[in-house]
Amino acid sequence: GPRNDILLRLQRAGKVIGTVVDDETGAPVKGSRVDVYLQKKFDKVPDNPEGGQYAAFKREKQEQSWLATLGRFTSKVLGPRIWDVVDSGSETLRLSTDANGHFELGPLGNSVQLEFVVTHPKYIWYDFDTRGGKQTPQRTVVGPGETVRREFRMRLGHHISGQVMDDQGKGLADVYVKVQSISAYYKHWWYRDKWRSARTDSQGHFRVEGLTRGAQQLVFQHPSFKEKTISVQNVPADDLIVVAERFGALAGKVEGIPTTKQARRLLVLFEAMDEVPQGPRQFRRTVPLDKANAFIVQRVHPGSYRVWVKLGKVSSQPVEIEIAALETLRQSFELGAGGVILAR
Repeated sequence: GPRNDILLRLQRAGKVIGTVVDDETGAPVKGSRVDVYLQKKFDKVPDNPEGGQYAAFKREKQEQSWLATLGRFTSKVLGPRIWDVVDSGSETLRLSTDANGHFELGPLGNSVQLEFVVTHPKYIWYDFDTRGGKQTPQRTVVGPGETVRREFRMRLGHHISGQVMDDQGKGLADVYVKVQSISAYYKHWWYRDKWRSARTDSQGHFRVEGLTRGAQQLVFQHPSFKEKTISVQNVPADDLIVVAERFGALAGKVEGIPTTKQARRLLVLFEAMDEVPQGPRQFRRTVPLDKANAFIVQRVHPGSYRVWVKLGKVSSQPVEIEIAALETLRQSFELGAGGVILAR
């Protein structure tokens, strides 16, 4: 029957109010991304001169928090329901600073510690919770009913700008450019395997910001030319000119695949028809088929080709195509339309 002897004891909720500012001017940094990790609590080891960055904390017999063990469930399910935070696609609760550089997270309890990672397209988080000249991570624990205020100082990063063009001096649009520091020196752990990226505009110009000091590795990618990697020793760097090799691409779709066919790797054979081809006279590529039976062959030298495809023992008839530099040709191939003899 009805009961009236149930007593629920709830801890008063706390919250964190953070501010991200420009270290030089003190101005708020709008649009910073703040990733918050909910972790099991650790106790700090006092005066530990031999410990590394994470040896400054030791695990104690803390009360275990179920929040610290949920991983993706925290951001995927609890984030939208409890904190009104959109799923980050990772284990973190992802926030963003407003026009005043502020962000706020609550309700929070004291059973977890919080680690913050602050990023921005133009800034670098250089101070990494530095205390006493040492890069010692500062984890935050929010007590019952407590409001914790944290300040994060960022510094404008270096930049690399330039233009990607072909060997005829024409700028190439929509080239994906990614930049990573070659040295991990003076970098927060989160930044060490992360790329800064940009895409070229209609004239091939690009600009990547928020870079740390030291040498940088740049990778340029586009379906119509071979991936190109270069190194820049010093930043900032302006007016960098990158010349890309001229290639085309073939985007195909296969018709007439038998319903019993399980193989999803397609053999594409090319035979150059030009008197003096830019590439090899004959070559073949093995490419995967997607669910729509489509495929793509990248980095094909411009020119006229006779092309056919083969899936297992089933082939298509040869099709004559024209590959243009820096363009993607779309072509259909029908399997089972006849046999093919390869002879020399």
